[in-house]
Formats: sequence, structure tokens, C-alpha cells
Amino acid sequence: MRVALAILLLCGATAGWSLARVTPKGLVQLCEQEVVAQPFHLSQSKEVTEDRWFFLPQLWGDFDLQMDLELSEGAEVDVLLRQVQPRFLDEVQLPFAGRFATLRISAEGDGGGWRSREQALFGPRGDGVGLEPGRPATIWIEARGTQLTANVGGKRQAVFEAADVYGMFTLLVRGGKAVIHRLDIAARPVGDLWQWKTSTWVGFGALAALLVAGIAALLTRRPQLGVAGGALLGLSVTAVSGLQLPLMFPSPAGLAVVLAGATAVAIFVSVLEGRRRRIAAGAVAAVVVCMWSWPALGAATLARAVGGDDAAEVEAVFGPGAGAQLSESLGQIVRMMPAGLLTSGKAGRRAFLLGGEWLYNRGEPGEHVGVTLGRMLGGAFGEGCDAPSLPTVDGYSAQQWRLFDGFYQGFDPDVVVFGIGESEAARDAPGGAPRSTPASLAATLRAVRDDCRARRRGLVLFVDVGTPEPLRKEARRLAEDGVPLVELTDEIPRLEVARRLFAAVRPLVR
Repeated sequence: MRVALAILLLCGATAGWSLARVTPKGLVQLCEQEVVAQPFHLSQSKEVTEDRWFFLPQLWGDFDLQMDLELSEGAEVDVLLRQVQPRFLDEVQLPFAGRFATLRISAEGDGGGWRSREQALFGPRGDGVGLEPGRPATIWIEARGTQLTANVGGKRQAVFEAADVYGMFTLLVRGGKAVIHRLDIAARPVGDLWQWKTSTWVGFGALAALLVAGIAALLTRRPQLGVAGGALLGLSVTAVSGLQLPLMFPSPAGLAVVLAGATAVAIFVSVLEGRRRRIAAGAVAAVVVCMWSWPALGAATLARAVGGDDAAEVEAVFGPGAGAQLSESLGQIVRMMPAGLLTSGKAGRRAFLLGGEWLYNRGEPGEHVGVTLGRMLGGAFGEGCDAPSLPTVDGYSAQQWRLFDGFYQGFDPDVVVFGIGESEAARDAPGGAPRSTPASLAATLRAVRDDCRARRRGLVLFVDVGTPEPLRKEARRLAEDGVPLVELTDEIPRLEVARRLFAAVRPLVR
């Protein structure tokens, strides 16, 4: 009896520990140490423009915010809340698509305020909560856990459910400027962190094991029968322990449902007799093993249950692990290292490089093709010239064009350099399917060419070493139509790449 109960408690504690592992290691400690506890007060008015955001990089838990905001004619403001982006945690930084909730405020129109990340990125612009331009209005925002409420100039907004219970704060503007006359934030800690601590879920698992033992003793008069169910209780939640929720707290309700379901299965198996129990136990074990060994099923199903992040639509446009680029794209800012953040409003000649970081970042900072090409353009046309490139780690043709066309046309470059590289082939694509076929690349190239012609913008094709031959042929076909082509081979030195691009780009600069 005592041995059986000890085994049951061990199984239950193991189940709880497995559930607790869904919370990223160190996240509770991070919030305990770094979430702001002191109030914030803006001592003087702050002007926000397209080139200059208002950004508070601290982590905020629950808070009460009051702000007096004035918009110019045509201005549209996005207030990003619960903004979570990749950062080092326990000396490890896992890349992922940044998350945020958006409150949109507009000097034109009068629609709803709240937007999810996807709605803010891919939905229509405008139609935020309307404010009269040139007249300050008071904005109230309250954050409690994942729930956000707001009142904008007397217009109360419905409760919005964010993805996170903590995050940074950003205010950005498009189409004009905004002035923050007053900003006060009364900070509160992240509420109820005990919900995600390991000790909490180990305790819940042990209680679940005692429940299995008690019901087994009540219904069968043989409490040792609960051992079989307890073993399944420990096994049936191990499928969630491999989930990756980057810097995200899982839903406590989702975790509780998983534990309750495992407990119910354990009780069911423990009260069965003989052959029926063995069959039921084998079936449950088989299902769990399948979910644990088949990530496509286990991760997709369980991530939704515990509050995971589904970024399929975002990844199709921004590429994998886009991080801060999501919020930066809303503000027409592109991050290019080591040149830093570049904005669309900068004066000077510009060539915009599409293709991704693998194509243009050749190792050392000084060898970045974009940086070198920008310097060459500056030498030929004067100061202010640059050659930004999208910081997609693993970009390919269709993805790069979707991202540029949807978010960065406002940079209005003189020339687009469209890169085609090795990443067009199957790298980590499901089933090994290539990202670009000759037909899909041809369609993308035609769209790029037609857009550049319509905007009277130059176009240069850039084909890197390692590009599959069928894709090279499509680039050569477009070159026959008068589009300059720079095609690399193994013999061309790294430092020569920018020179060849500059020779092709210079005649097309307006």
C-alpha cells in the first residue's frame, strides 16, 4: 500500500514537473527581476515622428497608463503594448517572431482601436480610434494579465486579449507627427507568477496522483491498482514538455486542462480489470508516444492548448525568427548592421537589396555588401546615400518581394537589387520541397520588373554562387529583356562583389 502510494506520488510529481517545463526556463525569474516596479513620468512634451519613435525598452507587467496625445493632420499612431522580442535568457537567445498588441489611433476616420499582431501588420491602414487633429486628447490604458482595456478621448474600447502578461511599450506614427504632452505609468508587478512556478505544478501533479489513488481505492477496494493509472498520468503529459514557447507564459487554464485530462485517463485505466486495463493502457501510451515523436501533431495541438504562438502567416512574409523586424516594419524602419536603423525619410540616393542576410552579409562587418555599396554610392553621388537590405536570416525570392512590397515601398529606392541565392532550394522546407521553382521565380521576377517600370525605378538582378541552374536560367531570361545581371562564380573575390554591383547600379541611379 505505501509503496503503491509512493509510486503514484512520484508519477504525479513527474507529470507536474513536465507541465512546468512548458514555461521557458528562467522566464519567471526574469520577470521577478526586470519587470518595472517604479512609476514612470514624462517630465516634458515629446514629439514623435516617422523617424523618431517613443520607445520604453523596460519590461512592464500590469500597469495603469494615462497619456495626453496630440496628432497632426493625416497622422496615424500605433501604440504597441505587451511587446515581447528575442533577448538573452539564461545565456541563450532563441529567435522568434516578435509579439505585440496594438492600439491604433488616427486623425482620419473613426474605427476600432485594438489590433492583433496579424491585423496590425496585414490589415488595412487607417480606421483607428478617431481624434481631432491639433487638439490633445486623454488616453487611458489598463493592463491586467493578458487583458487590456482602453479609453481614447472618451471612447471606451472593448477588452482585448493579448498574447503575453508582460512586455515593452512603443509609440510610433505614420503620415504625420504626434506630440505626447503627458505620460504617466503606474507600474504593477506581473500578477500571480506562482501560476508558472515548478513547485506549483509539482504540487498539483501530486494532488492529482492522490485523487487517482483515492478513487481507485473507493471503486475497486484495491488502491494498488492506481499505480497503472499513475504511471500513465506521468507519461501522458510528457508530450508537452518539449514545447518551445519563446519568452511566453503558457495559459494556466490550458495546463490545468492537460493535467485534468491526464488524471481522468489515469482514473479510467486504474478502475479497469485485467485484459481491458492492459488494452486501454497500451492505447493511451501509443497515442502519447505518437504525439511526442511527431512534432507536427504534438506541437500544433498542444501549443494551442497552452497558449503557444502560431506565426505561420507572419513567417511566410517576414521569414523565420524575424524578431523586432515586425514592429520595425510598422514604423518604416529597416535594421541593417553595422549601419544600424535606417528610415525611409533619409535624403540621398538609395539602392535596396533584396535576398536576405545570407546573400549580402559576407562575414566581417566591413564585408557586408550593402554597407560597401552604400559607401560607393556616397563617393559617386555625395553624402546620404545608402544600400539597405532586409535582415531576413533565411530569405528567398517570393518572401523577400512580399515583404518589400507590403512594407518597404515607402523607402522609394532609385534601384532595387533583386538577389537570388542558394536559399531558394530546399533548406528546411517541409518535405524537402524547393522554396522557388523556375515557374514561381519567373512569376516573381515579372512582378518585380513590372513594379520597377511602373515606378520608374532601376532593377538589377544578382545571382549568387550555389544558385540552382534552372533558377539561373530564369534570371538570364529576364536579363535578355534588358535587365542588368550580376552573376557570381567561385572565382570572384568577396570584396569584388560590391564593385560589380556598383557598376551595374550606378547608371540606373536617378
